[in-house]
Parts: sequence; C-alpha cells; structure tokens
Amino acid sequence: MTDTVIAKGWAPSARVRQALRTVPRHRFAPEAPLRNAYDDNLAVVTRRDGAGRAVSSVSAAWLQADMAEHLRLEPGMTVFEAGSGGCNAALLAAVTAPTGRVISVDLDPYVIRRTRRLCAEAGSGRVTAVLGDGRLGAPGLVPPGGFDGMSITHNVWDIAPAWRGQLAEGRFLVLPLEMHGYTGAIALQRHGDVLHARDWTYCGFVRDRGAAARTTPTVALAGGAVTVRWEDGAPGDTGGLDAALDGPRHELATGVVIPGEYSLETLQLYSATVLDGHCRLTVPEGSESVTQRDAAAIVGEDSLAYLTSVKTHDAPQPADRRHEFRVHAYGPAAPERAERFATCVQDWDRHVRETGYPPMTVHPAGTPDHELPAGHVLDKTSRPTTTSSPTTRAPNSPGDSTDETLKEYLMSGTWLPPEQYIATLPKATIYGCFYVTDQDERPIQLRSAHNPAVWQWPGGNLDDPEETPWDCAVRECLEETGLRIADTPRLLAVHFLPPLGDWTTHKIGFVFDGGQLDRDQIDRIVLDPDEHTEVAIRPLEEWRQEMSAFSFRLLAAVAEARRSGSVCYLEQSPAS
Repeated sequence: MTDTVIAKGWAPSARVRQALRTVPRHRFAPEAPLRNAYDDNLAVVTRRDGAGRAVSSVSAAWLQADMAEHLRLEPGMTVFEAGSGGCNAALLAAVTAPTGRVISVDLDPYVIRRTRRLCAEAGSGRVTAVLGDGRLGAPGLVPPGGFDGMSITHNVWDIAPAWRGQLAEGRFLVLPLEMHGYTGAIALQRHGDVLHARDWTYCGFVRDRGAAARTTPTVALAGGAVTVRWEDGAPGDTGGLDAALDGPRHELATGVVIPGEYSLETLQLYSATVLDGHCRLTVPEGSESVTQRDAAAIVGEDSLAYLTSVKTHDAPQPADRRHEFRVHAYGPAAPERAERFATCVQDWDRHVRETGYPPMTVHPAGTPDHELPAGHVLDKTSRPTTTSSPTTRAPNSPGDSTDETLKEYLMSGTWLPPEQYIATLPKATIYGCFYVTDQDERPIQLRSAHNPAVWQWPGGNLDDPEETPWDCAVRECLEETGLRIADTPRLLAVHFLPPLGDWTTHKIGFVFDGGQLDRDQIDRIVLDPDEHTEVAIRPLEEWRQEMSAFSFRLLAAVAEARRSGSVCYLEQSPAS
C-alpha cells in the first residue's frame, strides 16, 4: 500500500512515508478484511447511522498522506484533529514523533471510546481522544502560541472561528471545505486573522453531524423526477420550470474536448463562481429530461440550462477516450442560457484549465466589503473569498490597493531611485525549453506529474540570476530526461503569458530546437518522477485531442517554425 501511495506522488516526504509504513491500519478497521484495510484508494466505513449513512470511517491512505503532507509537520509539534477514528491521529502522531502530540475531538461517545481503545492497542500513546464539538477546537488543551497544525476529517460547509483562533501564526489548517457543493481538502495558512489557501485536493468525506451541519435547500420538479439543489446562497426562482421541462430541449456543443479520466474540479468551481443562478440538478438513473445524474446548472424564472458531455472517441483504455462538453437547455430563454453556459466552459478551457485552482482567502465574519480582495465573494459565516481568474475579477472596491495609484505616481514625473522604480514594474518569470521530435518529425512530450492532463516539453523556469534561457533549457532537459540534446542555440519561438489564475506574474518562454532524437536517445530517456510520469510520441494532429486549444496552437506554431526555418512569437491573452 505504502509503495503505491508513494508511486502516485501522495507522500513525497520521508516522515510521511515512514508513518505510512509504521501505523498498522488494520488495527483501526478490525471489521474489514485485511485487503480492504490496506487498499490505498478505499475508505473503510466503521460506523453508520440508523438510515445506513456512513458517519465515521478510516479515510483512504492516499488522502490521509496528502493531508498530512499539507500540514508541513515537524517532530515535536502538537496537532488538533476534528473527527476521530484513530488511524489518522496515529499517522499524525507518527509524523511528529518522537515527542509530538495529537488532540482528537469527536462528538460521538462511541467513536471516542473506540479511538482510545484502538490507539492503546496499536501503541499510539501520544493521541488524546476528547469527547466534544470539534467546531470549538480544544479550548483547554491549546499549546502556548496555538496548535502547529489542524486537520478536519469531515466535510464542512463553513470554517469555525475557533479553528483560526487556536491555530499558530503561519501554520496550516487542512479541511474538506464544501463550496457550491464541491469539496476540496484545502490547506489554509494563517496570517493574522486571514487564512490563505495554499493547496487543494479534490476529495470527499463523511458529512458534518454537529451543530453547524447544514441542510441543502431543494425544490422538486417534474413530479419529483428532477431535484434542484442550492448548495450555497438562497434558492432561486423555479416558477415555470415544470412547464419548461415538458417542452423541447435546446442543445449546444461547446467544442471543448477532454480525456476520459480528466478531473473536472476546476471547471465545477469556476462555473459555480461566475454563473448567476448556479445550482445542481439530480435525477434518477435513466432520466430522459436530464441526461446527467448530477449536473451543474443555471436556472432563472422559466428557463434552465445544464452541463453534460458526450463521448466523441471510444478506446479500450479510459484515458484514451474523448468527451465533448455540451449544454442542454429548456424554456423560452433556452438559447441564451445555453450560450452563457457554453461561453463559461470555453473561457475555462482558454484561461483556467491549465492554471489550477484560484487564489482564496478566508476572512472573519463582519469584514467590510472594502477590506476584501477583488473577486467572487462566497458569503458564509466566516466570509471565504475566491478570485476565479483574471477575466472575472470584480472592480476594486474603495480603499483597495491597486496598480492605478502606482501608475499615476510614475506619470507625475517624480524621479525614483532604481530599486523603488523596479518595485513598481510588472514582474515576470522566464522559462526555457526544447521542442524535440523523433526522426519522423513526430513531437515528443512529457506528461506532467502535477497535472496528468498537461503535456510539456523538457524545460522549466530560470532559478538563478546568472542563468540564461538557453542555459536553463539545457539544465532542465538534463534533469528531466537525462539527455543533453543540443549544443547550439536555435530559437523557434517566444511565448508571452499574462498573469493567469493563481500565477500572479507575467511569464515569458523561449522555445529552442532540440532536434530529432534517434531510437537510442529515446530509449535512454530517464524521467524525474517528481516532474513527469510518461514520454509520448505522436503525429502532430493526434496531439490536438490531448491538449487545450491554445497549447495545441503553440505546439503547431513551433512545429511550423522549425519546418520553415523561422521564429514565431505567440501571446496568450484573455481573448486567446
């Protein structure tokens, strides 16, 4: 199990790897067969309520490892856990060994008794299991300066003030936060009263059963055949939707194609952030009116639209299949609703798909609007705010610090010392890379270990002030493939990107010709598993289905530059 978790990249640190090997998972799931306890991708349910719903479990090993990594723990630290069970607490105790301590709180007396017994049997003597409401933290057990890490192991709709208040400055709270019905284990770092998101992992946990547990507002349509859910915000207007669902369906293709195993979490969050009237539709298996069992949708008055997909290419392996997003809509405003949803998906494809999750900060309840950063505000009790992309940033509120003040000051003619003037200029990172093919001119690319849907050329960012883009390309290629594939600079393209998503600087890339690799060179490629997981060689046109529209345009332009002996310049602007 541990080897599998490590191979998949969930446990990069030596301390978490050793903890995975040390903690006897089977002792915390005695009801389960041994193979289930040590299945890296399986959560073992250990308690259900009267309706049969899971209320306590041993989380999948990969997720426990990932959350432990994002806590950035060191030996001797004290960690708070809300939601007991024993296994995760024992893992955190092992990571902070030999003197670290874990305070685990749960509101279920049975779970607390079980945690105490199983930890004792497993020899985890540095876990203290406490009966109580985890949203209150552990008021009598907070170490001086606060907890060094806090791990919440059940879904939460909001962030309890006690978690921020009991967390040490600069340390991390990791929790599965529900936003618009989508859950991500987010690592939040405390800076004063504000929490800053640093890492996101798409996941799911058992639901919160405490006083803060929330019931999602729903409305039944079509005689109960369709359920509309508002995961955040007030319910919308559903008047006329029953009649709309009885009418004709308007369908619109988006032109956005994804691989069969592509993760959709950034699209889900992006669409929920930027589309007014966002909600979710659920239907039973075999529904004819809504073809997606759990669909993102927008509703308003007498019309609705929802997102679905169709398979456009089949293949034996799921990763080789292709699906296109399409929008289905009903009601008098169906064409407009469908066009609005399709535009959202296309914007995501151009600007968000390869940039990851947005920046997010969490502010105390009652924070005035003018003190919040520009962007989408998800107004829960503790006021999380997220900026989904540069294309959807709201205008700055009064009192915000903006670039306009700097521009006006610079244009006033006042001379500035060089270091102050440089501080006012836009910042940029620079990368250098190689475009390489085999001897049949088929492009060779590497699959990213950080985002398996992204294919890259050998290369990376300059990390030394003395390094040139060419030096960077040579160094990175050697580190990532084990090959030195070119000795003389031959520039094919310059690539400019404005700030996108959580990348807040401009980016300038230099693409050099790495030539044609022969079979011997290809066979000698040795990948750095922290950077890439696969080498692929395909004819140029076959790469189209593997990449975003802009990334493929870049690939095709560079291929043409080599063929024609020219150099191309490409910009990735908001309209690209």
